[in-house]
Amino acid sequence: MRPSFLDLGALQSVVHQNAIDKGWWLEPRSWEEARVLIMTEIAEAVEAYRTDGGFLDRLGTVEILGHERKPEGLASELADIVIRSLDYCGSLGKAWEVSDSDYLTREARLEVDLGIPGNLDGICSLLYRDRAWFFQGKDAEQYHLDILTKVIGRTFAIANADGVDLASAIYGKHRYNTTRPYRHGGKHA
Repeated sequence: MRPSFLDLGALQSVVHQNAIDKGWWLEPRSWEEARVLIMTEIAEAVEAYRTDGGFLDRLGTVEILGHERKPEGLASELADIVIRSLDYCGSLGKAWEVSDSDYLTREARLEVDLGIPGNLDGICSLLYRDRAWFFQGKDAEQYHLDILTKVIGRTFAIANADGVDLASAIYGKHRYNTTRPYRHGGKHA
């Protein structure tokens, strides 16, 4: 089943469960760690854009002789930004709500298109405009969820502006992630 733009609640659940199954949530992850991991995906999206103008595998996974290979390129890296964001949201135990999807529909438009690098820099600004130190406990979690809602919305906006079918790319990348080994790449966290 290919997720649609409004299936984020279901997508969040399966993405987070896959991360648990693959060993990435043996211990709770801090907001700071989650934020840096999302930043790595943003950096990879910029590199994909710089390498090939972002056109490699724009629709996500391709089949080569019946074997699925790792999705690469701008579409895949934008998908990773959304997947990482949804995974962290899932770790907080908050299901995506209809109102969140309505908000994303509004967020998924760029006020000013600054090109891929400039628009991705805007997402970095959202992540590092962190005021969570004002909040405690559940209030800080809600603040983080609000930021990630904006991150996801802006990622869809970037994809839409560049003609990337992000929903298909997310589906392809998640499908690939389910085939990866436990804690792939020898990573510790």
